[in-house]
Amino acid sequence: MKLQCDENREVYEYMMTQHREKEKLRNGKVESSIAQKLLDAQDEYDEVTRLCVFRVKSLKEGQCRSLLTQAARHHAAQLNFFRKGLKTLEVVEQIIRNVAEKHRIDYQLNGPPNRESVEGEPMSGYESTDDGELGFDYKQKKHGLDDDGTSPNQMEASVQEDIMH
Repeated sequence: MKLQCDENREVYEYMMTQHREKEKLRNGKVESSIAQKLLDAQDEYDEVTRLCVFRVKSLKEGQCRSLLTQAARHHAAQLNFFRKGLKTLEVVEQIIRNVAEKHRIDYQLNGPPNRESVEGEPMSGYESTDDGELGFDYKQKKHGLDDDGTSPNQMEASVQEDIMH
């Protein structure tokens, strides 16, 4: 498209230079056929220019649509990814509950955290709503032994066996 426009411009410029040279030779006598050819060349050049401009605008609009399509697809992929992640967390949560019940560990799941902090600003991933303690009751452990008389290492080994099975 650009090459076609450039060719038409060169033809028009060539015809204009020829016309000027002939005008100089004939002292102002203008041939109507050359003038008509010049007008035709200029019209053709203008038409190709309009088509080129239209094509560029069309490409820009298509590019915008393409970017919107990409953004929509990316958003859908992210939603799918997070849904799968949530399902995985729900499965892991159930396993943790089962292990906690089996070993009589005090495990409280409070549900999703409060989304707003005290000041009314959204919480970041690094802020916490609790006092920093884990949900498991580690206060009951005394001198390295649990209530049932087992050591922490034996308990950890038992939990790992439960998870593996």
